[in-house]
Amino acid sequence: MSFFISLVFLGGWLPIPLLSSIPILNTIIPVSFHFALKVFFIIFSFIWVRATLPRYRFDQLMILGWKCLLPMSLGWLILTSSILIFFDLLPN
Repeated sequence: MSFFISLVFLGGWLPIPLLSSIPILNTIIPVSFHFALKVFFIIFSFIWVRATLPRYRFDQLMILGWKCLLPMSLGWLILTSSILIFFDLLPN
């Protein structure tokens, strides 16, 4: 997962913008170092978030989904559709 995230979303093997402004570092530091640094940063972030935030139980997730997220998404749907209808922004 960290490999894929750093490859797709963080520029892959391209140098880190802070280090790319120094031209001598681009010749000394190999391409694999930049990629490995990004992968290890994502791994560290995953481990850090999993260790600090509590996990939800299954019943807590169901309550969150049915009592909070579903009404909020339905309200957002009604709000968006009413704005589109009121300002006549619907596509033809």
